[in-house]
Amino acid sequence: MIAGVGDKMLAMAAQHADTIAIGGASRTLGTEAFVAERTAYVLNQAGDRADDIELAFSFIQVSLDDRSDLSVLYQILPGAAEADVREAATLLGGTVTAAVERIQKFREELNIGYFTFHKTEATSWGTFERLVSALR
Repeated sequence: MIAGVGDKMLAMAAQHADTIAIGGASRTLGTEAFVAERTAYVLNQAGDRADDIELAFSFIQVSLDDRSDLSVLYQILPGAAEADVREAATLLGGTVTAAVERIQKFREELNIGYFTFHKTEATSWGTFERLVSALR
């Protein structure tokens, strides 16, 4: 697996990696449109390999119980406007049902099949278990 966000890294990953993790945050917080563009770039660069590549994405701020908790994203980009942080693709907030719908959208529209979650205190183990169970 190779993770990246920039053209050079993603182009190299498209030629060599079995799994490519699309980065959703770097010096700025990427939106879902940014992730969609990066995914399309990878698949274009992969050419004939596109069907053999598994795409991955990380939700680095999971706030399903305490939706006000944006602490992880603020660590990445201190001083960011709250509105921008709330639009970050790497934020998984809202209800469990909304989170499941969002993940399914990433699967269906972006062909992302592998997800990682950074569980924080903003989501209890019980809520996290309900999320995982609903995704099965």
